Amino acid sequence: MGRMKLERYLAARGMTDGQLAALAGCTPATICRLRGKDPLRTASLALSLAIERATRGEVRAEDLPLTPGTRRALALLRASAASGRAGAA
Repeated sequence: MGRMKLERYLAARGMTDGQLAALAGCTPATICRLRGKDPLRTASLALSLAIERATRGEVRAEDLPLTPGTRRALALLRASAASGRAGAA
């Protein structure tokens, strides 16, 4: 399955906010506030990566609501990781 938004991921898996929260290390309320068309909060860099890991990459950090600063930090992190992998090859 390709990339998907958080709400669609939860629905497709029949998963609750609480179940994903337990995997991502946050509260169910935090997951609830990140879902939907008009999310009520933005994810930190650490939380967005934790959700990505908890969903095994099916929900990418970039697919979550992020502040512009967090989005830039994530892009830099991805670029740094990619250049590190390229140098190791």
